[in-house]
Amino acid sequence: MQELRGIGSSLGIAIGPVFIARSQHAMIDAMRSTNVDHEITTYRDAKGRIERELAEVVQRAQLHSPTLASIVETHGLIVGDPIVSQDIESMIRSGDSAAHAVATEFSKQARIMLLSTNSLIRDRAADIQQVQHRLLAELQAGDSLEVPTQPSIIVAHSLSPSQMFTYAEDGALGFICEDGGIDSHISIIARDLGLPALVSVHGATTCLDQGAMVILDATANMCLIDPSQAQLVQYQDLIEREAVRIQRQRAPVQGAITMRDGQEVFVLANVDNASSAIHANAYNAHGIGLVRTEMMLSGDGTFPSIEEQTAWYAKILRTYQHGPVTFRVFDIGGDKFGSYSPYKEENPALGLRGIRFLLAQPKIFEDQIIALLRASEQRRIRIMLPMITSYAEVMSAREIIDACRVHVESTLGNVIDVQIGIMIETPASAVMADVLAKNVDFISIGTNDLTQYTLAADRTNELVSNMYDCIHPSVIRLMLGVVQAARESQIDVNICGEMAAQLMATEVLLGIGVKHFSVTPHVIPELQRRIQTLTTSECCELVEHVVACRTSDEVRAVIHEHQKQRNNGLSHEDR
Repeated sequence: MQELRGIGSSLGIAIGPVFIARSQHAMIDAMRSTNVDHEITTYRDAKGRIERELAEVVQRAQLHSPTLASIVETHGLIVGDPIVSQDIESMIRSGDSAAHAVATEFSKQARIMLLSTNSLIRDRAADIQQVQHRLLAELQAGDSLEVPTQPSIIVAHSLSPSQMFTYAEDGALGFICEDGGIDSHISIIARDLGLPALVSVHGATTCLDQGAMVILDATANMCLIDPSQAQLVQYQDLIEREAVRIQRQRAPVQGAITMRDGQEVFVLANVDNASSAIHANAYNAHGIGLVRTEMMLSGDGTFPSIEEQTAWYAKILRTYQHGPVTFRVFDIGGDKFGSYSPYKEENPALGLRGIRFLLAQPKIFEDQIIALLRASEQRRIRIMLPMITSYAEVMSAREIIDACRVHVESTLGNVIDVQIGIMIETPASAVMADVLAKNVDFISIGTNDLTQYTLAADRTNELVSNMYDCIHPSVIRLMLGVVQAARESQIDVNICGEMAAQLMATEVLLGIGVKHFSVTPHVIPELQRRIQTLTTSECCELVEHVVACRTSDEVRAVIHEHQKQRNNGLSHEDR
């Protein structure tokens, strides 16, 4: 029996045969062609088939993973990008074959992004490469994805979102990937699909044989190769017990969520559009804690008009009417949706991102605020400012919002009720939280970026991915200070990063005083029931031990010991 180690990015256990998903490296048969009309028709037909295929995946994926659907939708926009298509057809008219033109154009776009020092831009390079491989395969007689003939654990160097969904529909038991980090697309989608995933497993595709029996234990960050019969029996028992527990917790809790001591906690939803807002209704979310408004952008570099934005926001408000809705203003700049920024930056992650970009482009900011205020009508909404680092940014943004509110109120003839909040995503804003909290109505902690900036560890860089850890003592101490500052100013504090959905961290977050969690809708039921088993005093006691830890490993050990002691004192139904 051998063992492979990695990062368990989607917890769970699976037992099954290995299916190695070989990378599709399409060969380019010819660089030049004299039949221009045929090559253009071939390219357009292949592009059209892929666009239709991706659109179908988006529709099927909406019920299972809104995040996956959103990413696949982005791939569809890349395939159909009019500027890229124009450049490809121009190369074909100059004599290139369709395949060579596609390879050249997409490789050029990917190289530009791979040279970036920013992780999110490099993420987009991976999207472009995945689209390129799919388009080249389609140009060569419509290559289809090879799928296993039985439920299997999928092993690959990397996987595209649409591939993951196809494998999941065909009965995938879990994923093992050489690439990826805790917050990569692979990890996020695996969590959405409810399948265990082990990422950053070096040499997985060469160490594992096709059809080999393995135990994937993402909870223990490992994969057991050719396990013994005793191990198979032991792990099968664990899987069956876990299945019973999950089935029991799948239904959302109706009404208020209270801890065992009566403390009320609010579980909200993160959404990308009106379609995912439907899931917030279905899972009994107490509100929408994060609407990623940049998801309305089409990818062509142009911003929607005030009227188009108003309609988009109003549709979400009509779809979800059971609680407060928080709209985060465009979180774009050098690192996200780079085509929308006129600036060229050497290090976009430390450049004009989030509120900095909006303050540098006030017309874009003003149009969005006006649209949000118009869409709200008689209903209170919450507007959230991303990537705040200073008091001056907050006050400048509030001045613009106040001016827009006066304008809209004079136009509509009624008073608009709106709350203004900020995202704490940098050490600077966390340290200054006591000052910032006095000038806003609520705070939301974005744990993904706060962890990345605090630990100076790019979460998509496999060289340092093991250093990116949201339960590092430094991150927890910063969050504790933010919650205390919010409490002193008597405002709510919400957690809306991936940490909120990690059940291992639930007691820690409750212990530092968090009472508002915002997560992907499908996570809501299990998180609700987890909260109902806890008491404030035991969570606070856990945090006392956690803040004394020196390393992430010590924090995990403390959490595991705490949970072990709790489980010994609880009935199986309450665990």
